[in-house]
Amino acid sequence: MFGSGRNNMGNFKQIRLFFKNVETDEFRYVSWFQFKEPFDLYWGSGTPVLDYGGQLVKGGSTTETFAIPEDWESMPRVSAKFSYHQSGRMHVQATGSGAARVSDIEMVPPEDIVSPVRIQTLLTKPPAQMEPYTRSLNRGGGRSIVLELPDVLWRSSQYLEFFLSPSGKFEFPRPQLKVPDDFVDRCLQPVSLDEQRDRLLVVRWFPARIPGWDEDEPAPTVSIAPGPTFLQSPGSVTGAAIEPSA
Repeated sequence: MFGSGRNNMGNFKQIRLFFKNVETDEFRYVSWFQFKEPFDLYWGSGTPVLDYGGQLVKGGSTTETFAIPEDWESMPRVSAKFSYHQSGRMHVQATGSGAARVSDIEMVPPEDIVSPVRIQTLLTKPPAQMEPYTRSLNRGGGRSIVLELPDVLWRSSQYLEFFLSPSGKFEFPRPQLKVPDDFVDRCLQPVSLDEQRDRLLVVRWFPARIPGWDEDEPAPTVSIAPGPTFLQSPGSVTGAAIEPSA
C-alpha cells in the first residue's frame, strides 16, 4: 500500500539516486532523473552502459533467460538516456554504435496515469563493485534519494523498480521479477515531479540475492524496459527490452 500527499514533498526538476553504506558512509551513484515541462521525463544510469543491444521478453512469459556477453568487461561504454513524453511514448537514446537504442515503447500519456506505472526495472551490480561517489549529492540544486544499506548487503545485487504515479493510496503491482510469497517492499520512496498534474516518481527497492551469481565475481547491471508493447521496425513485439550496463 502506498500513500502520499503533494504539499510536503516539493517539486524537484533534478533527482539523483544513491546507495549508501551506513557503516562506512560510502556512496554509489545509481541513476539520475530530470523533468522538463510540459511533461518530458529523462533518466539514465549514473555510470556509462555497455554498447550492446537488448533482447526481447516474450509476451506472457513467466520466465526469461538472458545471456551476459562473456567479453562484457572489455566492451565499449557509452552514454544512454531514457525519455518519456507527453505523447505517452518512451525512447532510449545512446551514443556509440547505437546498439543500446530503443525506438519506441508505447505507454500511456501522463494525464491517463491513474495508478502506479512501471517505467524501468534494474537488477544492479553489487554496490561494492560500483565506483565510489565523492561529489555533492545535491549539486546543481537537485534532490537526492539515498537508499541506506548495511554493510552485509553491500556485496549483493539490488533490485530497483521506477514508477510514475499519482498521489493517493494504491496496491502496488507485484515486482516484475519473481519474489518470495512473503515479499515485503523494503522501500517505496516518492518524489514529486509535477504538482500541477500530480505525478510522482516512486522508487521500489529491495536486496536481490541471485542464485548462481558469485558476489565476488564482476557483474554488470541489467536494465529491463517496460512492455506491454515494444516496437521494432517493421513490426511490433509484445514484451520488454533487457540490456546490461557497466
